[in-house]
Amino acid sequence: MTVITKISSRMQHIEDTKKMEIYDPLITQTPGNNIYRFGQLNPTNPNIKVYPRILYRGPTSRIIRETFAKAGFKVITNLDSGKFNVCWGTPKSKDFIRNMAPGQLLNHLPGQESLTRKDNLASTLQEFSKKYPEQYNFIPLSFVMPEDSEILKRHMQNNNQYYIHKHACAARGEGISLINSLSKFNSKKAAVVQEYINNPLLINGYKFDLRIYVVVTSVDPLIAYVYDEGLARFATEPWTKPTKLNSQKKQMHLTNYSVNKSSKNFKSNSSSVVQEVDSQDSIEFDEDFQDIDPTQNDTSTEQLSSKMKFSDILQYLENNRQLFENSYNPESVSESITQELHRIIKLTLIAANTQFVTQGTSAAAHCFPRKCFGFYGFDVMILNDGTLRLIEVNLCPATGTSTTLDYEVKSKLLNNMFDLIGINAQFKNGKYHVPKTGTGEYMKSKYSKDGNLTDYEKCCVAQIADENSRKNHFIRLLPDKQYTNLIEAHKTLYSYVFEK
Repeated sequence: MTVITKISSRMQHIEDTKKMEIYDPLITQTPGNNIYRFGQLNPTNPNIKVYPRILYRGPTSRIIRETFAKAGFKVITNLDSGKFNVCWGTPKSKDFIRNMAPGQLLNHLPGQESLTRKDNLASTLQEFSKKYPEQYNFIPLSFVMPEDSEILKRHMQNNNQYYIHKHACAARGEGISLINSLSKFNSKKAAVVQEYINNPLLINGYKFDLRIYVVVTSVDPLIAYVYDEGLARFATEPWTKPTKLNSQKKQMHLTNYSVNKSSKNFKSNSSSVVQEVDSQDSIEFDEDFQDIDPTQNDTSTEQLSSKMKFSDILQYLENNRQLFENSYNPESVSESITQELHRIIKLTLIAANTQFVTQGTSAAAHCFPRKCFGFYGFDVMILNDGTLRLIEVNLCPATGTSTTLDYEVKSKLLNNMFDLIGINAQFKNGKYHVPKTGTGEYMKSKYSKDGNLTDYEKCCVAQIADENSRKNHFIRLLPDKQYTNLIEAHKTLYSYVFEK
């Protein structure tokens, strides 16, 4: 069977896939293809003798464990055996990935530190902004410490303003401070210093940012998706521009949950808690917010709630255009923000892709079936002129579910994500078999030089077709015809994807 016939056959299942309710039914297999459809598996099915296996190596939230358990996965604890279908946890070494069989899956990509370390991200995006200044215009002016300390010093002398200082590897708002002098911090430690954003969009006078979920299923070529739902997180003190008197008020200037949860103004969900947190939950603190009415007008001085769904924020802003400067008046606020958000995510991933590919090659991760995927949280701020700024990219976006809102968003997110990725395994004689080392495809001639698809490119096209039939509430961002000029090696592949 030719690759064209295979792709056409798989695409026929798209309509059937759309009709599936993916959160409750039994796990199924795409006809002719050993890919799990995520749902809920009947654990008493007499026809199944051995279930797929999940290995947890690192802090794991309850909803992750629950999602795999409902899908019938059995937890294994012996790392040395290597007999797992999925490994979920902290980043692993290149040796660990090299020893994985094609089809075994790890929830981290080699080279992702180019995206998730604050100093690396700033360096990467600034390098691309020099090459493509009109496109890479979405990050605050940044200084990477310690190498940019002298440049920052001169900039501070010429500008009477505040900057925000962040440690390179910190999370949850730890170690963040507002400064206006080099004497305020140790400039010899790895960190990023950025110009403070003085014109954030406010709702009822409070600062907020967006948490958007992104999944990368391949880096060579770059294949990435964004989830169509996310979260908005609010500070808990009314915002004013930083001054000497208020620059230490983190609950005014930062939107992190871990910073604001102790505030007396924090407005938590009054509904019953869905899941209590235990010691094995994610190293990122669980979030405890509530939703608000997106149709409400922004006329009250009372603080609303401390969290909203992304879709509700868009509707809220559509109904409250007066929050923006008069110069911002798109036909649709929702479409304008979403399109710009997608543009930022695409360009950020493209900028980081060289390190993804280099490190993935070193770890023998570029194969079929795939070994790795990436799950990231993009934090973005909307400004009062309608533009957006990328704040940072999170390596392990929190999956804690303390409230019904968290559970609603994240349970569907995870089911959609695992369904999109596809868990590879063989089902024979009532057993789900773990992929074996020595199988799969490692192809030397990756990209075409004569206009004809290589075997590797044919596998890439098949992967895109398969994922397209399972993407559910994910939107594919890359490959994208508009950005093919930024990745020269993939021209033949992209031409095939977009034109045939």
